[in-house]
Amino acid sequence: MAQISDNAYLCVQDTKADRPGSRIGILTVDTEKGGYDYLPLEPDWEGELPHDLESAFALRDRPGELLLCESGAYENWTTHEYHIGRIFHIRLTAAAESWDFELLGTIPIPEHLHEIEGMFLLPVFNPEDIQFDRDLFGDVDVARDALVQEAMAAAGLEEAGADEAALDWGAPGVRQPQPSDLPGRDLAYLILCTRGGDEAYEPASFHENVIDLKNHELRELRNGQGIDISVPPQSDPFQRGCSDVYLDRVGILWIVSCSDLGDNGPFNSRIYRYGQYDIERGYGMSRSIYDNTSWFISGLKVEALCGSVMEGSTLCYATDDEGFGGIWRSLGAATSLR
Repeated sequence: MAQISDNAYLCVQDTKADRPGSRIGILTVDTEKGGYDYLPLEPDWEGELPHDLESAFALRDRPGELLLCESGAYENWTTHEYHIGRIFHIRLTAAAESWDFELLGTIPIPEHLHEIEGMFLLPVFNPEDIQFDRDLFGDVDVARDALVQEAMAAAGLEEAGADEAALDWGAPGVRQPQPSDLPGRDLAYLILCTRGGDEAYEPASFHENVIDLKNHELRELRNGQGIDISVPPQSDPFQRGCSDVYLDRVGILWIVSCSDLGDNGPFNSRIYRYGQYDIERGYGMSRSIYDNTSWFISGLKVEALCGSVMEGSTLCYATDDEGFGGIWRSLGAATSLR
């Protein structure tokens, strides 16, 4: 779920590839009288229909543009064809009674990733500004080298793949890349979040990448290895440590975890603050662990998290309660976090 206007969200559905029908829709909230309406969309996907869409992210510096992510590689159960998972880069524009859809491109997901439930992007202003916590993001130097190569190639200073000495932006005689040299908004850090819980006590994990929104390419960091997510302890060993994530406007990262014992439940969900990124100056992160849990929601399987359009509310969520359908609700103000 991703906010697309003052009172509307784009929602994704986990319909499988061999099933016809809508994959996305617009949920419009009546912020005065309460309630909401849902408008399913069936655009032209220009190929195989999306399979098991699980997450959406609105690109904040590109109005109307969003990323939609499948859960990973899959087999079409009807044709038995194997497919690499995809990220769809789309643009939505409000029309008279609906929304116009444009597919800008697709980006292959690394084949080894499965059960991707959430994603978020972090901006890159220029290489010197990258200040990731090495404990959480280890390939800082590799990422910087890649970004500097992009910058120098874009500026016509060096060919991409130049030797290591040419990548030292502090070396005498080497012009330092400027923000205007970079592909800028075309490059970002993309964090894909897998859910965990397929095996007993299997943790959810973050997988870091650099994404190129112009050429629709993705470059893995940390050799494709994930970082386990610390989540609040729960009695269910098959807890899904991540069923969605939401990076809010001030850089706070919220995570929802859930338990699903079957299509008829029982379900339980927790929404908590994982940490905060300094999205204006760098990306160091001060992590919040399980003692900072903000909400426990019994009886519902929360699979979507976003900022709320309702006055006095911080977050909203949507559920996929399997045989019981799903709901959208707005949460009250977050509890005070230590």
